[in-house]
Amino acid sequence: MGDATALRRDAIFRIASLSKPIAAAATMVLVEDGTLTLDGPVAAFLPELASPRVLRRLEGPLGDTVPAERAITVEDLLTFRLGSLPLLHQPGAEWRYNTGAQVLGVLLERASGQPLDDFLRARLFEPIGMPDTAFWVPPDKLDRFTTAYFPDEASGALHLLDAPVGGWWNERPAMGNLAGMLVSTLDDYWSFVSMLLGGGTSRDGNAVLSGASVAAMTTDHLTAAQRASAPMFFGEHGGWGYCMAAPGPLQGVPPVPWGFGWNGGTGTTWFSDPVRGLTTILFTQRAMTSPEPPALFSDFWEGAYAAMAS
Repeated sequence: MGDATALRRDAIFRIASLSKPIAAAATMVLVEDGTLTLDGPVAAFLPELASPRVLRRLEGPLGDTVPAERAITVEDLLTFRLGSLPLLHQPGAEWRYNTGAQVLGVLLERASGQPLDDFLRARLFEPIGMPDTAFWVPPDKLDRFTTAYFPDEASGALHLLDAPVGGWWNERPAMGNLAGMLVSTLDDYWSFVSMLLGGGTSRDGNAVLSGASVAAMTTDHLTAAQRASAPMFFGEHGGWGYCMAAPGPLQGVPPVPWGFGWNGGTGTTWFSDPVRGLTTILFTQRAMTSPEPPALFSDFWEGAYAAMAS
């Protein structure tokens, strides 16, 4: 099933949750500008979150709430310690996937005073060298846009999820979603990863972030309680930085893969291993069916590590 045309080097992929690390980098740009502070309440730009309330108990009715013990901060969003409204937990108490990155997009647009895609283009994509990364695919690039599929859970057969033409990414959205709606190419994303590996400086020498900001993004910020609240994502050794996995507690030899990075639900993955000095990036358009990495990812990682050791 699908197009038999050979995949081009500059093919455009839906990168899903690999959008999240880009959200973190964009946020740190405004932190370094002084527009945002990590411990500052987001209510300054998001008054809708000025008086958050928390469910008294998870199984209780939505109206049974108590006031939040403290304000929601920028770092809460970056580390995914925010739930839906009313909040499922007190700010910072537990870890919840996805919502923080969605709210970050609104925060970035309001704090920068620009449409989100314009801000990203000017402050990240152009300085880093990411010409094909965006929230939509314009007509002159559709010949490079891939087809997305999802596997049948029983048979493994692939079914059409999204076509290059007539699909979700053919028009500029009213508001971009940094939780998972960017498209990109392998070379674009490698430019982003190279910037992080370069301590915030692009391969062309453009200083986008400081080394301290990159270190904060790629360092584990979870408490033991937060890690225990999401065992499916973290297991025994996983950690979470700013909108991406980061090396967590470890005893003995690091597992494979190890380091900072993340997976995207459309079949994309990136990890940079600071111990072994290896970066792996794989873009497919075969949707994941669970948070557990598919066999294809495991085979890719094991092959890459084996080639490095040989």
